[in-house]
Amino acid sequence: MEAHKGLILYKRHNATCAVQSLRISAKAKRFWMECDCQIWIVGKMPTGEIVARQPTGCTNLKKAEALRAAHIAQYARQARSDAVHGITIAESIEKYIKSREHELSEKTLAQHRLLLGRLRTFCETPTRFT
Repeated sequence: MEAHKGLILYKRHNATCAVQSLRISAKAKRFWMECDCQIWIVGKMPTGEIVARQPTGCTNLKKAEALRAAHIAQYARQARSDAVHGITIAESIEKYIKSREHELSEKTLAQHRLLLGRLRTFCETPTRFT
């Protein structure tokens, strides 16, 4: 099985699975697909997000590959949306605070967090024109 865009499909075999009686390595067992054990997915998206190990909910390789393609498409849509709209105000504030942490005292950092938190609330609140 080959990693596609960093996402890997593999199987975690039951103790009663036929692959347990074969004399192959543990790595080879992960990619042995001729059984009814559940397929799992793990890896990294092209945009850098890590997909934690999780079951796909299917035992059919074609369905699992379709699920992997859906994951990739979803992350690609999200990445395009982020590129169009830029980073959020919350992410900007977090980056700013992280960049200044080593320069400022705790009291000053607390003031920055308070004021930037108020700015965030103001920016994220929908405007009401009456």
